[in-house]
Amino acid sequence: MKRNPPLVDANIIGVVIGNLEGAIIEANDAFLDMVGYSRDDLVAGRLQRTALTPAEWRAATERAIAELRTTGVLTPTKKNTSGKTAAECRCWSARRALEDTRTQWVSFVLDLTERKRAEEALQRPTRSLRTSPA
Repeated sequence: MKRNPPLVDANIIGVVIGNLEGAIIEANDAFLDMVGYSRDDLVAGRLQRTALTPAEWRAATERAIAELRTTGVLTPTKKNTSGKTAAECRCWSARRALEDTRTQWVSFVLDLTERKRAEEALQRPTRSLRTSPA
């Protein structure tokens, strides 16, 4: 039985492996929880990059895949990912091509959703003060 590296099993951050054609091949529980899919969904092939990418992010994602094909590394980015229930997860992602294939990549994904909600909540009072009549 193949063992995952400790970081993958620790579920501190999401770890996902996919191919350049769009299939998600492997993911740890942290990533599956972020996007609301189960291990059964993963095994059945229901996780696809296009399904996880909101329409407004598709062009940027295709540019990122082109960068990955060319350089083997994707500049770390913030983006939104669609979950199974269409709820969006705001995340930071760093991706790198797997050297033995160059057709597969590994991505480390940090869920920023709660942090972004907290930042927005802190901004609301400031915005309302700026827009309130004097």
